[in-house]
Amino acid sequence: MDQDCGFQKGETWFYYRVAAFIIEEQCLLMAWDPQKAMYVPLGGGVHLHESGTDALRRQVYEETGIHYEVKRLAEVHEHFYEGKTASLTGLTCHEMTLYYLMKSKGKQFWLDPMTSQERHLSLEWLKLEKIHQYPLDPSFPLAWFDRMPREVQYQVFDERDSK
Repeated sequence: MDQDCGFQKGETWFYYRVAAFIIEEQCLLMAWDPQKAMYVPLGGGVHLHESGTDALRRQVYEETGIHYEVKRLAEVHEHFYEGKTASLTGLTCHEMTLYYLMKSKGKQFWLDPMTSQERHLSLEWLKLEKIHQYPLDPSFPLAWFDRMPREVQYQVFDERDSK
């Protein structure tokens, strides 16, 4: 069984994950998360002994049924927050997410809900020109889409409760 790269030490939980920027025809592919009532990027946890890029190719295929290749690392995020889900309640969380830009295939693919192995996902193409109007996770790197810089960006999001 594959295990994600994450651990708990005392009241702290750490998790290493990857996420994809898939852009086709000036649209970004995102997944609707009904529990959070917002769009989230495709991706997920990196398994032990798996490279970040291998994990991302695996995650994108599991979620779309399409093989995409990684173009380059775009953004590195550290996200600190207080756990609120059942498994994380009472924990201070630290997620490290590497966002990668994927190589374009030149056109959007049809979003057949039965294609995804992750059946709970609802994938949608969001217009980049309206990206600021969609309900997105607060830590999502919206500013990256304003400039689409060539150099890797680094962001820290700290949503921990002040004690």
